[in-house]
Amino acid sequence: MDCFHSKQMSNVSYTWRSIQKGLTVLQNGMIWRVGNGSKINIWADPWIPRGWSRKPITPRGANLVTKVEELIDPYTGTWDDNMLSQTFWEEDVAAIKSIPVHVEMEDVLAWHFDARGCFSVKSAYKVQREMERRASRNGCPGVSNGESGDDDFWKKLWKLGVPGKIKHFLWRMCHNTLALRANLHHRGMDVDTRCVMCGQYNEDAGHLLFKCKPVKKWWKERNEVREGGTPRSPAKLSHPIMSRAGEFVRMNAKDKNPRTGECAVWRWPPLNFVKINTDGTYRGNTKQGGWGFVIRDRAGSILQAGAGPAAHLQDAFHAEVIACAAAIKAASERGMSRIELETDSMMLRNAIQDNSFNLSSLGGVILEIKHVILSCFHSFSVSYSPRSCNKVAHELAAYGCNLQTVSSWAGCPPGLERLVSSDSDGKGGCNPWTRPAHPCSTTKSDDERFRGGTRDDTWKGMGLSNWSWNGVAAAPAVDASSICSSAMLGVNQGGRDLGENFFERAGGNEEQTAAAAACDA
Repeated sequence: MDCFHSKQMSNVSYTWRSIQKGLTVLQNGMIWRVGNGSKINIWADPWIPRGWSRKPITPRGANLVTKVEELIDPYTGTWDDNMLSQTFWEEDVAAIKSIPVHVEMEDVLAWHFDARGCFSVKSAYKVQREMERRASRNGCPGVSNGESGDDDFWKKLWKLGVPGKIKHFLWRMCHNTLALRANLHHRGMDVDTRCVMCGQYNEDAGHLLFKCKPVKKWWKERNEVREGGTPRSPAKLSHPIMSRAGEFVRMNAKDKNPRTGECAVWRWPPLNFVKINTDGTYRGNTKQGGWGFVIRDRAGSILQAGAGPAAHLQDAFHAEVIACAAAIKAASERGMSRIELETDSMMLRNAIQDNSFNLSSLGGVILEIKHVILSCFHSFSVSYSPRSCNKVAHELAAYGCNLQTVSSWAGCPPGLERLVSSDSDGKGGCNPWTRPAHPCSTTKSDDERFRGGTRDDTWKGMGLSNWSWNGVAAAPAVDASSICSSAMLGVNQGGRDLGENFFERAGGNEEQTAAAAACDA
């Protein structure tokens, strides 16, 4: 963490100043995930997972407690309630109690603005924009004003239904960072600033993209002429133009086919397997909730069910993880070895399937779930199912909200007989003897069990094949002429206001605004 406390100096290079600015963004987005608490400074480090302040709001005063490990009961491995109540205000106590403790793990740094705790450029950009807005509100010089109109423009740009390379090109054009001759000369390079096509005006974005008449024959010719090539006829340019136009149409085509692979009712597990359904309930106003699970055999008979309350929850996902942990523990204690798990939480399914360490605030709990799966089960699969296939577990989770302690049943819980019977009867066209395979639910070997199926089965179920994205992996390389045509398609899609904004940012005038109107025609 020492690199984050480096001093700002006026005589450093532009590169180092840029690095320091990036470190500031990182510092504002990082958070510690609590393990044993030995590395985390209670008062100086961000470690409480909440939006408005990741540090305690309680003043330290004369308090001598420094490390988070001092707040953990060494005998139980959980939070020391007496120490928390004596050290913090009530708001901090409630937030701290929602953090799972794992004394057998080291504290780790994670990214707060991602559900998995992983850094992404997109989320970092949002952090930087928020920092600039706050600085602008405080009257700090040298930062962008973050006006809503400017934000709306960028939102429209990034939502355009064109390839990402086209969006990036337009973004660079608006920021005047394209490697054009006028820009290169401005950066100190000894180059002729005249347009290579017409030789009359400076080669800037406004001229090259919208005013230069020869360039309207497509920008790719300009690159070939600059490299000593000969201009191509419009007939030879038609193929790449049509290819780019076809890609644009495909990206904006509506998927008219209904989703497949999702059942409307609960489905029987495979032979010699048991099926576990889990669900969690969360009440945001009280941060309380409940969880429930049900384990059934091939005949649909309940082998075990459970429900219980959950306190100090962070969000709905927290309740889902608790439900899954309780179900996995119950199955392992009963010696079950072939498990098919279903959940209506896509986040939970993805977290279990992911082979990497989960850096979310619940990463320790998810790691414990994976450890039980690997050590206790011979075969395991996890799949997503909609609420209509998860009704029994949902009712148990709702019931768990009203419980004071955990309840468990060796058979059908009272009051759920009719709901369980409707599942077992297969109402809704589900025949247990002709049960279709779920695209993400197959028997796996040890090295596949967290993938939710074999490679081919999993990716085909997601509309992919051979680990490549259809229509993207084989996409031809973009050329400058097709960039122009795709960019114009994107401007058309964004509407006249967006089109005029592009021209204005590229250094356009009234003549170019008229060109924007022509694009709309």
